[in-house]
Amino acid sequence: MNIKILVTALILALTGGSVSAATLQVDFSVTNDNSNPLLTSGLPLGAEVTGSLTFDVDDTQSLFSSISNVTGSMAWNNGTSQSFAIDRGNITSAGSSGYISLALHGVSSATFGTRTIFLGHIYFSIGTNPFMLQSDFSDVLLSQGTVPRLGFSLVDAADTHKPSIYFSGAPSSTFTLVPPMSSVPLPAGFPILLTGLTGFVGLRMRQRRTAQA
Repeated sequence: MNIKILVTALILALTGGSVSAATLQVDFSVTNDNSNPLLTSGLPLGAEVTGSLTFDVDDTQSLFSSISNVTGSMAWNNGTSQSFAIDRGNITSAGSSGYISLALHGVSSATFGTRTIFLGHIYFSIGTNPFMLQSDFSDVLLSQGTVPRLGFSLVDAADTHKPSIYFSGAPSSTFTLVPPMSSVPLPAGFPILLTGLTGFVGLRMRQRRTAQA
């Protein structure tokens, strides 16, 4: 094998270097302004739902594949503290008016009468057609993204009916960029190894020139 190719391959293998997606966090609060009794049985009218989501945005992907690794939580009080722990999510719909809807999967002990949470829903609004962006999606979320409404899909014990109910009172939100983790340091012996390989390559090249003289 060509020595130069071997050294290059080894350096790439040791240093790695795949570029990770930008990681964003959104903190939000929305008040229940929907008097639907299915919703108010577990989320009183006027109750505030607060939450935070962290997710990756890959600007090289299509819109529906751009968001991944969604985690976070929502919390509210209906006489006792309730929460919804979110372990994944995905974009389910988007519109030219600027909205993007995510379905949120997770676990909650909260009850709504005889129903429990099947899915959570969060809407992002970016104020422009998401299919015709002139800038990276992550940059648009950071500069003008908002959370105008939340929702829950509630399932009955028979798992036969899952109505989705939304609320949008007094929304407030902030998108921020999560700083990337510092680079993993190279192995301690890597500089010595690289120096040795470089010297070996130089020696082989000198030997070849001597043999050709």
